Amino acid sequence: MTFTSIDLPVAEIVYGDVTLTTTTTFSSYQWYLNGVLIEGATDQTYVPTIQGEYYCVVTANNCLVTSNVIIAPFLSNSSFEGNNTIKLFPNPANDVITISFDGDFEENYSIINTLGQIVANGKEITNEKQIRISVSNLTTGNYILQMKINGIVEKIKFVKF
Repeated sequence: MTFTSIDLPVAEIVYGDVTLTTTTTFSSYQWYLNGVLIEGATDQTYVPTIQGEYYCVVTANNCLVTSNVIIAPFLSNSSFEGNNTIKLFPNPANDVITISFDGDFEENYSIINTLGQIVANGKEITNEKQIRISVSNLTTGNYILQMKINGIVEKIKFVKF
């Protein structure tokens, strides 16, 4: 009996901007989020739309190999498409952001960092279609403002410098 030794492929994923990519080309790919298969995510790259733990199971030499896990603290621009009810300026901001909106603002807002942590929240009561929020206490970085307009949670990215 003869045994043939096959080196298992090494599956590594990295992210650049907001795209996850395997560093090597394989026969097939299947991406997972928090241990659950992502339907239709079978390319070498994947653009996450929600935060979570991502990994890829690849096939090479008739072997299945699981990649490293990347915790994606970012969201792709596609998760913000269609967001026409709020506008934020200036962006990037230093001291204060102004948010204008169409519809009924339900008073509460949250500011979320790239780790998904709420770093600021508050309540604004207004009859206007605009609010101002101080961001002077935030550290330099990328954030998401989350607020509810017309009963729908809206999110918009901004940069603090």
